[in-house]
Amino acid sequence: MPYFDVIPEGVRRELDAHAATGDEDVSSFVEAVLRNDLRRAVCLASDEELAAIRPIVHYVHNELPGLCWGSEERVRAWRAHHRASLIAQRAVETGGQEKQP
Repeated sequence: MPYFDVIPEGVRRELDAHAATGDEDVSSFVEAVLRNDLRRAVCLASDEELAAIRPIVHYVHNELPGLCWGSEERVRAWRAHHRASLIAQRAVETGGQEKQP
């Protein structure tokens, strides 16, 4: 996907981590993109990010699961789902002996 090659590596890594694991450790710019707050994203973007805004938006729309982006509520729900899955997985692995984080 050469079109996506212009996306800064850090931005793509953050987007992919959020999609795969519900990672909350993303930049304010990426958070704004995920929440579909384009005004805020543009205001927070570095020059490199701003130059790649169109491919970034296309990447999110075409490559990330639709439930993980689009609004603050969707982003929050995606992360909550992943936290719950991680807690359940830990409980299974430890036989329910580990306390929840």
